[in-house]
Amino acid sequence: MVIFELDEDTVLTSAERKQLDDAKKLPLLYTEDSPELTDEMEKVFVAARKAKPYR
Repeated sequence: MVIFELDEDTVLTSAERKQLDDAKKLPLLYTEDSPELTDEMEKVFVAARKAKPYR
């Protein structure tokens, strides 16, 4: 999952804003390649992300 935060100075077109609003309404889809995480898996993932943040 990628999280991208817009700067407060970012200007979006109405079409871009609509795309973002529509995307927020989409359901999460889990697949064999991207399964739903158990609580334990989520804890490990969060810990790894905190240990090596990408920012």
